[in-house]
Amino acid sequence: MLKNYWKITIRNLLKNKVYALINILGLAIGLAGFIIISTYIKNELSFDRFHKNANRIYRPVEIQHHPGVGTQHVAVTMGPLAPALANDFPEILSAARIRPHGNFLLSYGDKRFYEEAAAADPAIFEIFTIPFSSGDPATALAAPNSMVLTRTLAEKYFGDANPLGEMISYGPYECQVTGVIDDYPENSHLHFEMLLSFSTIENEYSWLNSWHSNSMATYILLREGASAQALEAKFPEFLNKYIEEEKLTFELYLQPLLDVHLRSDHIIYQTYNYHRGDIQSVYIFSLIALFILLIACINFMNLATARSARRAKEVGVRKVLGSQRKDLVLQFLGESILITGFALLLGLLIVQVVMPFFKEMLGDRFIFDYYENRGFILELVALTLLVGIVAGSYPAFYLSRFRPVETLKSTTAGSRAGQGGASLRKVLVVLQFAIAIVLLVCTGVVIEQLDYVRNRDLGYNKDQIVYIPLRGKEVRQQVELLKEDLQRQAGIRGVTASSGLRGASGSQGTMTVAGTSQEVKMMMRYAHVDFDFIKTMEMRIMEGRDFSPAFAEDSVTSVIINQAAVKEFGWENPIGKEFEGWGDEAPNFRVIGVVNDYHFYSLRQKIEPLIMFIDPPRYYYLLVKLQGGDIPAALEKVEQVWKTHLPDYPYEYDFLDAHFNGIYKTDLNTGKLFGIFASLAIFIACLGLFGLAAFTAEQKTKEIGIRKVLGASIPGLIALLSKDFIKPVLLANLIAWPLAYWGMRNWLAGFVYHTEMGILVFVAAALLALLIALLTIIYQALKVALANPVKSLRYE
Repeated sequence: MLKNYWKITIRNLLKNKVYALINILGLAIGLAGFIIISTYIKNELSFDRFHKNANRIYRPVEIQHHPGVGTQHVAVTMGPLAPALANDFPEILSAARIRPHGNFLLSYGDKRFYEEAAAADPAIFEIFTIPFSSGDPATALAAPNSMVLTRTLAEKYFGDANPLGEMISYGPYECQVTGVIDDYPENSHLHFEMLLSFSTIENEYSWLNSWHSNSMATYILLREGASAQALEAKFPEFLNKYIEEEKLTFELYLQPLLDVHLRSDHIIYQTYNYHRGDIQSVYIFSLIALFILLIACINFMNLATARSARRAKEVGVRKVLGSQRKDLVLQFLGESILITGFALLLGLLIVQVVMPFFKEMLGDRFIFDYYENRGFILELVALTLLVGIVAGSYPAFYLSRFRPVETLKSTTAGSRAGQGGASLRKVLVVLQFAIAIVLLVCTGVVIEQLDYVRNRDLGYNKDQIVYIPLRGKEVRQQVELLKEDLQRQAGIRGVTASSGLRGASGSQGTMTVAGTSQEVKMMMRYAHVDFDFIKTMEMRIMEGRDFSPAFAEDSVTSVIINQAAVKEFGWENPIGKEFEGWGDEAPNFRVIGVVNDYHFYSLRQKIEPLIMFIDPPRYYYLLVKLQGGDIPAALEKVEQVWKTHLPDYPYEYDFLDAHFNGIYKTDLNTGKLFGIFASLAIFIACLGLFGLAAFTAEQKTKEIGIRKVLGASIPGLIALLSKDFIKPVLLANLIAWPLAYWGMRNWLAGFVYHTEMGILVFVAAALLALLIALLTIIYQALKVALANPVKSLRYE
C-alpha cells in the first residue's frame, strides 16, 4: 500500500512539475524560516539553564530612589551583602560575590596579553555548575592571590603542560594557578576568562567592604523548598540592621537566574549580562515563525485547490474501482507528508547555506546542530508530519467525500471542487499579506530609527576619533608623555583622556549642595576627564569656562556640570555654586562651567545630570582626534608613539564611531531580521497568490474565450482577472497598519529619543506589497488573455 502511494505521488509530481516545484519550494522556504527562528528562540531560552540548581539561584537587585535620577533598578550591590545574607538567613545555602576586575596584562614567560578577569568568592563554585578540568573547587579561590583559568586560556599560556601551582603575573598581582575550568558556555549571562580570589583585592580597596558602595554582583543559592518571596519579605528588617534609616535609599528584591538574560530591560546597570536579550523579541519572533509556517501551509492548500478540479475525476475513478474514503484520505495525506519531507530536506539545505550569515549577525551562541541533536531530529519529524497533515487536509478530507457520479461529471466536479472554500482562501490571502505588510512596516520603522540615531546631533563629534584602552597604573602614569608626543605628530588634531569613551564611565554618586539651609542633594553621573576633553570632543561651554592648566584649583576642586544638572537643581546662575567635598575636611567642589547636554549613553536613556572632574588616576581611555586625509599614516604614528613609551604593553585601538554603532547592534540585527522575514513572507504569500491566480484562470478559461470572441481587449481581460486579487491585498492593509503601528510604537518607546512614525512608511509598505502582488498576478492573467480563444472554448 505504502509503495503504491509512493509511486502515485512521484507520478503526480513528475506530471505536474511546475506545481510540484512551487509546492516544494514554498514549503522549503517556510520550513527553513521556521527552523532558523526556532533555533534562535531555543538558544535565547537556554541561557543559564545548564546550571544544576538554576531554579534555586537568584540575583539580588536594588530599587534605588535618588533625586535627579528618580527610581532605578540596579543589579550592582554592596560588598558586605553576600556574607551578611549567608550569615543571617538559614534558607540561603550559599552566597557569593563576583566583580569584574578589568583587562589587566597577564604575563607568563614571554607571553603577554590583556585578559578579562573577575574576582569571586570560593562559594561561586557551590552556586554555579562550573566543571573543573584540574584543581579542587572547594579550595581553588580560598587563598589570596589564587587564580582559576579557563581551559582555552591555560592552553594559550601553558600549552599542554599542567599549569597547577605555576605563578603568573596579572597586573600588580603575582598569582598562583589553583584550577582550570572548562570554557564557559556562550549561553550564559556571565562571561570571564579567569577568576581571581576575592580576598586578593578585598584588603586593597577598603570601599569593597562598605555598605554604601555598589560595585559587584551578588548571587545566592536557596535551600530546596525555600521560598524567594518569603525571603524578600524579611529584607526590610535585614537592611535596617546594617544601614542607618536615614541613609537607606533603596529596597532589595531577588531576580531569578533564569530571568536575567531575557527579563532585565528594566535594570539600567548590571555588572554582568553577556549577550543581553529581550523577552519581547522572543515573543515577536515566535509569532513570526508561526506565521511564516502558516503562510507556507496556506500556499500548499491554495495550490492544491487550484488543481482540485483535475483531481476530482481521479477521486471518482478510484471510488468506482473500489477505494474507500479512508484509502483516499491516506493517499492524499501521504502525498502531502511526502512532499513536506522533500521540502524539509531542501529547507535544511537552505538553513545550512544561510547559517553562516546568521551566526555572523547573532554570534557564536547561534548553534544549529541537528546532526548531533537527536531531540531536534525528532522535532523535525514531528514538524514534517504536522505540516503534511495540515497542508494536505483540504484534498484529503474535502475531495474524498464526493460521490463517484458527481466527480465523473466534469462540470459538477470542477465547480464543486474549485469553488469550495473560496471565501476561506481569500481570507487566508488577506492574512498572508497582512503579516507581510506588518513586517515591511516594522522593517521601515527600524531603518528610520537607526537613521535617526546616526544623524542626530549627539552633542559631540565622534568622527575620526581613535580610542586606546589604558589598562593598569603603569600605563595611566604615561598619559601626559603620550599626549605631548602625539600632539607633535602630523595628522593628529587633538588628544585627550577620560574615564569613559564619552566621559561618563558608568559610576555615579550623590552630590550635596554646600551652603544651603536645607540639604539639597542629587545623584549625578561622574566623568573624570583631562583639560582637553571638551575641546577635543567638540562640545560647547554654555556658561562659565572650560578646565585650564592655568588655574591650579582646576586640578583639585573645580567641576563642570551639564545643562541637565542645572535644570534639576533649578539654578539660574550656576557658576560659583559649590558641592560638599568627599570627606569631613575635604574642600568643596566649585562649578566653573556648564557643558552642553550630550549623549554619554545610548539614545534609549535620557541625558542625566553629569559632573566632570580632573582626575588622572581614573583615565581609562586615551582618545586621539585624527585629521582627514591619510588615516593609515596617522594610525601608524600613534602606534609608534605608544611603542616608544610603552614597549612592553600590547597596543590596542578602535574607532569611536565603531563603538557607537556597536551600541545599536541589537537594533540593527532586529531590522535585518525583520527585513529578511518580511521578504520571506512576501515571497511565500506571492506563491499562494500565484496558486489562486492559476485556479481562477483555470475556472474562467471558457469565460475569457467568450469575452475575446466578443471583442474584449487584453488589458481589459488582465484587469478582470486581477481585480479579485487586489481587493485582498488592499484589505490586508486595514489589518496590518494598526498592528504595525501598535507594535512599533511600543518598540520606539524603548528610546527616550526617537523618530516619529509618519504615514510614508505605511504607504510605502502597502505599495510595495501591491506591486509585488500585481507582478505575480499579471503572469497568469497574460497567459490566459493571450491564449487562443478557440482552445479556450473547447476547454472543459
